[in-house]
Amino acid sequence: MEETYDVVFFKISQLVQEIDVEVSNVLESMSCLDIVQLGLPDSHVIRRRVDSAVDTLRRIGSYRTPSDKLDSLLKSITHLSEFHTDSSKNHAAKKTNDDIYLRLSRLNS
Repeated sequence: MEETYDVVFFKISQLVQEIDVEVSNVLESMSCLDIVQLGLPDSHVIRRRVDSAVDTLRRIGSYRTPSDKLDSLLKSITHLSEFHTDSSKNHAAKKTNDDIYLRLSRLNS
């Protein structure tokens, strides 16, 4: 089973290498991107959530199994979509989450 995974992973890696390089270049060009440049409000809460999500995603390369990688991706999404427990802030937090998703989806297109 281990050999099959290694062979298949190697073949798939070869097939998507060009796309991987392109994505890496785009990510590298966004390494100094600031939250304000995305049009999001500059607050400590948002910065902390984005930093936490980025830290989680940076560790994704150290995981070997697809399920570990998916768990890492889900954790980063969870960090971005956390709501505050204060009910008066829930509406603002939801609007901020919607803004984050909208801005990030525009970056992908």
